[in-house]
Amino acid sequence: MARGFGAGEARYARWSRSAPVRQPVEHRLAFRELGLAIGLEGVEWMGERAQPDDIVLGEGSEARALLRQLSDYLPVGERIVSFRLEEGNRLSQSWAQHEDINAVMLATALVPEGFLGLPSV
Repeated sequence: MARGFGAGEARYARWSRSAPVRQPVEHRLAFRELGLAIGLEGVEWMGERAQPDDIVLGEGSEARALLRQLSDYLPVGERIVSFRLEEGNRLSQSWAQHEDINAVMLATALVPEGFLGLPSV
């Protein structure tokens, strides 16, 4: 699990250096950005639920340290959701081309516990 978090942090670092959120709205894929926002909500959700003696996410574990590092990026997810809530940013052609998945991803980003809190099957 720690390797997965580390890979996620490395991917985020590469993504953030390319500054896609500074690109014009027509050049951005909302569902991908919102996926990042949902993933960051997952980081917060896991951190809140981790017990100190948890084998994987307990205090002192590598995974817990990586969760803390990823938590530094939570404001990015909030900015993405705020941007996508602005009506003008949902009137673009890039939004309309993927409107179904964009709408589902925005709804999930707004109420992530509906997705993150589902029991595993």
